[in-house]
Amino acid sequence: MLRNFFKTAGRNILKYKAYSVINFIGLTCWLALALLILTYVRSELSYDTFHEEAERLYRLRYTAPNGLELASTPPPIAPVMKDFFPEVEEAARAAFARTQVKA
Repeated sequence: MLRNFFKTAGRNILKYKAYSVINFIGLTCWLALALLILTYVRSELSYDTFHEEAERLYRLRYTAPNGLELASTPPPIAPVMKDFFPEVEEAARAAFARTQVKA
């Protein structure tokens, strides 16, 4: 039964080549897209999961005036968030130091 199914499928693929190519291209594009979406969602859900109370952590994003979206924020944001929002228990700031190594 299975052998007959593959034989019939092979004959149809050879008979309708253009239709088969379009279907295969569509199938591969959708599979690639599904894998990319799965990878993106998995990556987004994996941030800071090593903390004990990871579900209580939040990360701010900052959009610079030139439209660039950054994961870092201006330095005064942490104390301002604690002052204006009572829900914020603790705030931390992370800065990336740009250093030059002289040869």
